[in-house]
Amino acid sequence: MIRRSKSGRTLFRTLLTSVIGVGLVGYFAYHTVQGNRGVLSLVTLMSETKDASETLAELRDQRLTLEARVNALSPAHLDPDLMEEQARFVLNAAREDELVLFFDQDEPAAE
Repeated sequence: MIRRSKSGRTLFRTLLTSVIGVGLVGYFAYHTVQGNRGVLSLVTLMSETKDASETLAELRDQRLTLEARVNALSPAHLDPDLMEEQARFVLNAAREDELVLFFDQDEPAAE
């Protein structure tokens, strides 16, 4: 009878360690995929990084365009055509024989 209880304990311990081992492997496998620093989070982060890089490139282009316009209006690099355009736009002024059409920057002009 003592042998039976020892083999029963041994079987119980073996099952218990196996269940704990499988549980630990399952826990770490789940968090490797679904966790805060898992594979799915990495894919999401890479997508967000790509979007942010594209936005950054667009904003840099806009900045360069605006800097070029500002430099064109500076006294050292004065462009008379741009200065006249800005003055007419700000003052809302035109000659009597001119027709002025304003378009949104987002919409292309009709040809």
